[in-house]
Amino acid sequence: MSATAKQKSLVPELRFSGFDGEWAQYSLSELVNNVGGTALESHTDKQGTHKFISIGNYSTTGIYIDNGQRVVLNDKTKTKLLDKNNLAMVLNDKTASGDIIGSTILIDEDDSYIYNQRTERLVCKENFLPKYAWLYLNSPRFRKRIVKISQGGTQIYVNFPSVKRELVLIPKSNEQQKIADFLGSVDAWLDNLRAQKTALQSYKQGMMQKLFSGQVRFKDEAGKSFPDWITSNLDSLGEVKTSSVDKLSSTDERPVKLLNYMDVYRRDHVYNADIFQDVTANDREISTFNLRQGDILFTPSSETPIDIGHSAVVMEDLDEVLYSYHLVRFRPKENVFIGRFAGYAFKSYLFYKEFWRRAQGATRYTLSLESIKDASVTYPPSLAEQQKIADFLTALDQTITAKADEITKVEEWKKGLMQKMFV
Repeated sequence: MSATAKQKSLVPELRFSGFDGEWAQYSLSELVNNVGGTALESHTDKQGTHKFISIGNYSTTGIYIDNGQRVVLNDKTKTKLLDKNNLAMVLNDKTASGDIIGSTILIDEDDSYIYNQRTERLVCKENFLPKYAWLYLNSPRFRKRIVKISQGGTQIYVNFPSVKRELVLIPKSNEQQKIADFLGSVDAWLDNLRAQKTALQSYKQGMMQKLFSGQVRFKDEAGKSFPDWITSNLDSLGEVKTSSVDKLSSTDERPVKLLNYMDVYRRDHVYNADIFQDVTANDREISTFNLRQGDILFTPSSETPIDIGHSAVVMEDLDEVLYSYHLVRFRPKENVFIGRFAGYAFKSYLFYKEFWRRAQGATRYTLSLESIKDASVTYPPSLAEQQKIADFLTALDQTITAKADEITKVEEWKKGLMQKMFV
């Protein structure tokens, strides 16, 4: 044990039975060997054979996010090849809050990962077990310390010489293994829950494809088939209208709320309880660009064609909430659509294709008002069939939401455990 380790010893609040004695204190530099990364973005390629570890691959929990980016193995990149049980720690964050700074990935296999600049490779010494180290370095307590020593403004960073001076308290290897095994079982539980959620989401997507392509049809209450579906363009089904409302300076103004592009992009449904921007408008603007229950709002521009045409359904009459000129409002004729059905219909793959093929642009893609009016949607004329489809998909969404809530609760429980199991 080093001289540093003799200076201070502590024990955690929560401990397994059968273990006693104080934990030993080290600086991180005494527990790991480290090697910094190198800029390797120019070596990424779709035909690459190795997973890339860069800032976009880190999560808040230390789980590797595979975004499909791959790197070619050559004389330069192979110097940054990681071995199984190495750790990769990110040293910067694109935000000021530091959600991922210090996030550390445990490498799960040899000859599979190559790390980029602003990532530090950590190789654990004999008295610091890799799985335990991964858990400790991702613990809320340690990550808060990394944020505290970071630098910068809107995008923060930390230098590893500062990180490796941080003190780490560890038990003997057998207790480290016990902690790692226990928290590993919690992680396995979380992995199972996440897999269940992913399976539910995949099932929902598959069912939407079948429902909106007519492969799967519901029967009415008497067991008879509903009428055939109809294909019409939006302009014939209701009013498609842009807005001129932004931060207005007009006569006879009074306070209203404004629903913007990101308000629609972030949600599928719009309610009065949602938070909107404060603006002013006159009576003509309020009467012209208002929002009623059943209205559909579209985002007519995006940086990529695949993101264009996101929609949100207005679920209730909004109290003096207007929509901005960044959006397009579709107001269906009476008894054409049930609101929740429309929400799903306009998010189906078949409908999205209508927008994708009409999108124009180079660096930013847009849909003209005329192209939106001309977009066609295939739908059941029977409101009863629409209701059955909406009820079925809503039930699936509720199940997915319940599974997401369960995951969140277990993640919070794990965080609480880690707060008490580490010092």
